[in-house]
Amino acid sequence: MTSPNPYTAAEYDWTVDSRPRWERMLSAGFHHLALTMADTSIAATMKYAGALGGWAQRLSRTGPTARAVRSLFSDMPPGRAAQVAQEIAAGRFRNQVAIAIARSRGPDALWGLLTPGAARTCAEVRHRESRLFVTWHVGAVFGVGMALRGAGLRLLVIRDLPLQTIEQRAAALKGAIDELRAGAAVLAVPDGPGGTHASSVTCLGRDIVLRRGAFMLARVTGVPVTPIVASWRPDGEIGIDVGPALPVPSGPGARAIENAHAAAAARWLEDYLTRAPGQIWLSTLSLLRQAPNSTTSVSR
Repeated sequence: MTSPNPYTAAEYDWTVDSRPRWERMLSAGFHHLALTMADTSIAATMKYAGALGGWAQRLSRTGPTARAVRSLFSDMPPGRAAQVAQEIAAGRFRNQVAIAIARSRGPDALWGLLTPGAARTCAEVRHRESRLFVTWHVGAVFGVGMALRGAGLRLLVIRDLPLQTIEQRAAALKGAIDELRAGAAVLAVPDGPGGTHASSVTCLGRDIVLRRGAFMLARVTGVPVTPIVASWRPDGEIGIDVGPALPVPSGPGARAIENAHAAAAARWLEDYLTRAPGQIWLSTLSLLRQAPNSTTSVSR
């Protein structure tokens, strides 16, 4: 089954910028100012961008609201929800600045934002047997690929745009299998748009769908999926969090194996977001809130 929306399996156009013209113009001006500031210090620019995002959220100039946060994290106290809402807005502003810098000067310009611990973590990852990674649209997602390449891994990133034909999908799958068997690393983003998805799984009490690519690769190659995320730190630096490899499930059929693997990945994502709710993207928060409530209890 194919669908542009990874969470609700409903129609959603990721390519349309629905913001009003004034907001797009203001954003362009903000990016220009941030690039000028980055000439002096990218680290300081990220710190100020985060502060500006939190300030804008407090003035209700950007989302999310504390109520929106609590609609997904229902056990969260109101005061904590207000803090998380500011963290989400801060991350949004930082990501916008980071994208502008990467487009203008190349992704290597952001290398200095990685914490020393992040570099060590990726160096350790290099020696793991599993080199099939999944990440999500949370935190500083661009930092994952940057960190893995910085650790000396040859990295193939599976496109999260739709491959329209069976031949294209087969070619992409074969290329990823060949890369894994040749010792390279493969990174997939299972909450990205396009492609085919596994059966519905549960995350934060919602029924969502994740793209099949990584879980299909795990089934075919026997290489387990390893979750990895890049997180914004309060000072504008980027840390890397890597989970244990998720064992490849066994089952009576190919789709059952992939679905079980997707469910395990969703549980890891839920645990991560429960620990670090401020890393969720505003768009990800919105899509999760739109997803239907799950009627299935999550086993831990």
